[in-house]
Amino acid sequence: MKVKFFAVLAALLMACAIAIPASAQELTNDVIFLRVGYIPTYVITSEESAYEDFEFAGFAAMGEYNLNLNPVLIGFGLEYQRVVDDADEAGADDSVASFLIPQVTAKFMTAGGFYIGAGLAGKYLIGYDLGEGVDTDKTIDLWLNGVIGYMATISEGIYLDVSGRFGYNLTNSTFDEYEMGGTTYKWKADSAYDIAIYVGIGFKSFATGM
Repeated sequence: MKVKFFAVLAALLMACAIAIPASAQELTNDVIFLRVGYIPTYVITSEESAYEDFEFAGFAAMGEYNLNLNPVLIGFGLEYQRVVDDADEAGADDSVASFLIPQVTAKFMTAGGFYIGAGLAGKYLIGYDLGEGVDTDKTIDLWLNGVIGYMATISEGIYLDVSGRFGYNLTNSTFDEYEMGGTTYKWKADSAYDIAIYVGIGFKSFATGM
């Protein structure tokens, strides 16, 4: 997994090296972003020391509409994530989970194309495979996200976007309990966080006049 992580970082650094010479023009329109992402870590811990942490990794795809309130962009996005916990070395099946995530993020843009921001997201568990005979509720959690990124002009009205995100779960209901063999167990999720790296393309939309 570490090899994949460093390979993705190297690819993103190459993309930045190509994009940096491009002059970042001042945005005057709303912008639509389409991104793909790699999630090197998504960790869920339990209050009970007897339980091992979930340690997921996977990929993401998202679309985001950004309302331009220069120099602030208000992004309304929808993201899909699929993550796998392959840390079990005892021969058990991998745990797989899929999420659908509506989110809103406020980003402050600089003249050089860099941005930093924060936002809220609802992370909804839409599918899972935790092993044969294991069931859990499809829940939604409220997450707090911090983002940092860089946007460069490729051509008129088209942008390259590279960004990173750190998320922290505020409600911790996902995987809080599970059912196995007709018996319900409390896993007692204590905290959860994830890190994601994205690369995408942005397109100008219509002017807001604001």
